[in-house]
Amino acid sequence: MKLLFFQSFKEIDRRFAFVLLAEIAFYAALVITTIISLKIAAVGVSAFNQIPAEMLDITKISDISQFDTGLEQAAALLGTFKTHVTLSILFFLAMLIISFTVFKGIAWAIVSKQKMSKKYFLQFFKLMLCMLGGTALLIALLFWATLPAATGFLTMLILSIASYIIPISCAIFKQNKTIKELLKQTWHVGIERIHYFVLPTIASGVIIFALILIIASAGMLMPATATSLLLLAAIIIWQAWMKYYIYIVARGIK
Repeated sequence: MKLLFFQSFKEIDRRFAFVLLAEIAFYAALVITTIISLKIAAVGVSAFNQIPAEMLDITKISDISQFDTGLEQAAALLGTFKTHVTLSILFFLAMLIISFTVFKGIAWAIVSKQKMSKKYFLQFFKLMLCMLGGTALLIALLFWATLPAATGFLTMLILSIASYIIPISCAIFKQNKTIKELLKQTWHVGIERIHYFVLPTIASGVIIFALILIIASAGMLMPATATSLLLLAAIIIWQAWMKYYIYIVARGIK
């Protein structure tokens, strides 16, 4: 495992720049998607905030004939809230899967030296639909089936597991395999052989912690904006390198 750690750096070549560009493009798309999603949700929240005032107006109605009209207006505002929040979530999830497929797909294709073709991206999209869509579905079920006190913890647990297992599924991805085969292999490599990833997890954690510590210390001598940009750059570079490390470890597991 120690040799694999050093080998991950040796695997980096001039194409690493394109991996970095793909990572940057992904996060840029994520920021844009988040902004648009929040704007869509804001319309619904604005309508929801009008409901208390509408209900208060209903209590002041003396004419019974206007009572139904008031209730209809309140129901319409509630409907607007539900519609826009739902659209916001669906839009964010759809764009997340598409962005992940395109930009992360490009990055992993470079790392794994696979040919980027229509078949590659279509199969990668199907895998991400299962992985990201499945994660979103589990979180949605949590909000419906668990107590509020436990929802936050369980959501973080699911996100942590997803952040571990999804990169592994990308590392073992091959476009000529079926989704069933890929999911089965992801389970075998990521869960049944989880002990192979203990050292890589510790090593990568030490590296990013050290980078953050160094940048935070240097940040006392730099403007806050420069420190933030430097920290973001370090995280992106770290994530790009991690792809090589995960790929080498995952592909070596039988």
